[in-house]
Formats: sequence, structure tokens, C-alpha cells
Amino acid sequence: MGLTFAAPSTATVPATAQAAFDRGRAFYDQRNYDAAIREFTEAIRIDPNFAAAYRNRGMAYERKGDTVRANADYAKRDELRR
Repeated sequence: MGLTFAAPSTATVPATAQAAFDRGRAFYDQRNYDAAIREFTEAIRIDPNFAAAYRNRGMAYERKGDTVRANADYAKRDELRR
């Protein structure tokens, strides 16, 4: 039950943010949503403009039933894409 991810542009994402993002994806695929959220949050801390990390963190929040946080992350992702 893997996710379909929009591949971020690695030319603009710092390697450390990309590494945290990749770890988050792996945890999400394992259904370890708390760990996925921690890793996506770390990716966002490193690169606050990492739209895909907001999207994926929102998906993990949604899986946990936290629609308020999920919707906030989706809104931030949309804001960054403009």
C-alpha cells in the first residue's frame, strides 16, 4: 500500500531534507504514521518550502484521523505551489 508521490525537484531540495523525506515515505509505507510525521516535519524544518513534505505529512495526519492538521498541511502545500 505505497503512496504515489510527486517527485520533488532534487535540484532545489537540500540533501538532508530529501533524506528525511525519504525516511518519512518508508515509515508511511510501513504504516508507522507517527514516525513518518516526525521525518516529514524534519524535512520541513530543514526546507520550509518543501511542498511535497507538507503534502505527505498531511496524508500521514489524515491516516491518523487528524483532519485539521492534514488540511493545514494541504493548504500550505497549495500556497507553496502558487
